Amino acid sequence: MKRILLISLKGGAGSTTVTANLAHSLVQLNKSVAALDCESSNLLKLHLGLPYEAEDGWAKSMLNELSWQDAGFESPSGVTFVPFGQLHCAEISSYQADKERLLRTMLMEFSKVSISEHAEEWQLIHLSPQELHNHIIADFAEQCELLFVVTNPEPLNYSLLKHFLQHNELAKCLLNNNKLKVLINQFQPETSVGRDFLLIMQKELQHLAVSTVLHKDTAVVESAANMTTVAQFAPHSQAAKDYQSLAFWCVSHLASEIENSNVE
Repeated sequence: MKRILLISLKGGAGSTTVTANLAHSLVQLNKSVAALDCESSNLLKLHLGLPYEAEDGWAKSMLNELSWQDAGFESPSGVTFVPFGQLHCAEISSYQADKERLLRTMLMEFSKVSISEHAEEWQLIHLSPQELHNHIIADFAEQCELLFVVTNPEPLNYSLLKHFLQHNELAKCLLNNNKLKVLINQFQPETSVGRDFLLIMQKELQHLAVSTVLHKDTAVVESAANMTTVAQFAPHSQAAKDYQSLAFWCVSHLASEIENSNVE
């Protein structure tokens, strides 16, 4: 089982989009993929085929003392996923009051899920930026293979990233274990700001930056509007090629990490 956590430091950086499209690209590599949305905005479902009005999700089920497994779905592209659920006012208050227990239970139970006896299994867990200081997330992250911090090559994301790497205890721990990687998303090569900050980030981050850079592509927005992934909506687009490259990077990187640990 391979587990990857995905998080962004700033709204709009694209961690939700990356989670959905990476999941689909891994399925295209014949991996069995399960995705979990721990972000209360509950937007991952829109990339994976659930309509706006669908309210089911693990948090909503748990709050109503129902089985979270009944809230699982399979996307048209073959990704098994569990949305957060659409909470109403009273449910939001109840979730916040009992968040640690609910989140711990969900992560523990989801990590035990097996959805295939034949394909290699991968789990992608999409997290909220608010969970960066959560000790539950820190403990769970140590058991995972990777944490992707999704960022954009621009001043605000750069500032937040620098502070996170220097002062966050979770970041320090994962850096020591070589489990933290920075994924640069929404790169616009036609802008000087985009080019400059890409070079700055790559130079300063060096081995922390994933070699695959995800370009800003209108096909990503259009695919989300059609409630699907970019590889399904526009398979020949730049974005589709980027996500395919990212999936290959994940497979090869984790394979090399296993080889290195066996040698040691």
